[in-house]
Amino acid sequence: MFSVLNSDGAILFEPPKKISKSFYVCDKRFHLDTILEMYKEEQNAEIKSKLIQATMIYYQGHREQIKASTDDALLKAFYGDLIVKNSSSKDADNIIRGYIDFHSPQEILENRKQIDKQFTYVEPHLALGLKQQLIFTSKELEAIYMPSMIETLKKNNRTDLDDMFFGITKMGYKRLSSKSQEQVKAYMNSVRNKYMSPSLSVSGSSDPYLGMARKSFSDLHNESHNN
Repeated sequence: MFSVLNSDGAILFEPPKKISKSFYVCDKRFHLDTILEMYKEEQNAEIKSKLIQATMIYYQGHREQIKASTDDALLKAFYGDLIVKNSSSKDADNIIRGYIDFHSPQEILENRKQIDKQFTYVEPHLALGLKQQLIFTSKELEAIYMPSMIETLKKNNRTDLDDMFFGITKMGYKRLSSKSQEQVKAYMNSVRNKYMSPSLSVSGSSDPYLGMARKSFSDLHNESHNN
């Protein structure tokens, strides 16, 4: 610490290293490069998670602008790095979604091992939604992730998952390959009694999703038999 005497006789103290001043300007832009740099330097897991969420919110709300900017390449590199390095369950679903959104079907196929590793951190409801996104990305991915989805349904045996699967599959049923359509029908046959048996009363059930799942099942059943 150094001290000097000014013209008024007051003693002023100055540190050996002066503190630099920073100025912040609000220009109504999302500075992605700064956010990604912060992510690299940050050590706190909670803050890193918030930064991942921030990039997701940003690009989902500005897809068209991003396509015409350098942010597209930055996000592709960001999620490409995360899909390999992430080892936390907290952000795995956002990382998979980001990777899918910024990579080609071929790139997804080439890195399927890393994607499937991330799926082990994702709860079934989110995993099912992501796999449904993958099956409509390419026929090769459809052939891989349709059986994977059905395996998820069988393993968990949950009406909320069935309701989600039946509802989304109905919307894209005609786009599925004949093999995938047969796999869907086979799964529906395996749970037919659960959703079509007149002896099972929805009103007497404690399952809040049963009624919705039954309707979704019926809608998909009609769609699959009109194909």
